[in-house]
Amino acid sequence: MLRLYLVRHGETKWNVERRMQGWQDSPLTENGIEQAKRIGAFFQQKEKLDRIYVSPSGRTIHTAAEIVAAAFSNIYQDSRLQEINLGIWEGLTSDQVNKQDYVESNRFWEKPEAYQATNGGETFTDLQKRVKSFLADLVTTHTSGTILAVTHAVVIKMILMLVRENQLAHLWEPPFINGGSLTFLECTNKWRIVFAGKTVTESENR
Repeated sequence: MLRLYLVRHGETKWNVERRMQGWQDSPLTENGIEQAKRIGAFFQQKEKLDRIYVSPSGRTIHTAAEIVAAAFSNIYQDSRLQEINLGIWEGLTSDQVNKQDYVESNRFWEKPEAYQATNGGETFTDLQKRVKSFLADLVTTHTSGTILAVTHAVVIKMILMLVRENQLAHLWEPPFINGGSLTFLECTNKWRIVFAGKTVTESENR
């Protein structure tokens, strides 16, 4: 059986400021670092990882480093795990995006199947293609074992949507994927969701 843990990077400065990040970056907050360390303690006590894949963004690389505490060498960057590209929206607050392009902003959150990415970024269909490719290669490369992928909220939502065999209109269905949360999938003949968007607390690591 192939087991896949998905971790959303820890909380960042732009998360706190409610800014769109996409392919741009901002540093982890102290809370974000603590979130990553708690996930690291979870894996140290409860799971042995065979390989770690990470988005090439700074916030995911920092999160992965805190999780493994420099004690794990099997870390591979994969650009297919990068967050959706948001073009000229990146760095803007949600309110600024709404003022700049309310129609597209509303489509992004309320009608993802109709989102056109007039901001110069990616559509959800673009993201879907690269996420599908990552999952397909994962199953081909690893017939069994436990894999960790440190990635982003929209990527995790897309993976959940694909596993549920839903259409883009259902992308934003619960649960919400908080910073530093865990999502766990298993695959024998097909993927299934064990849990999603779980926040790791200190008490669970005792």
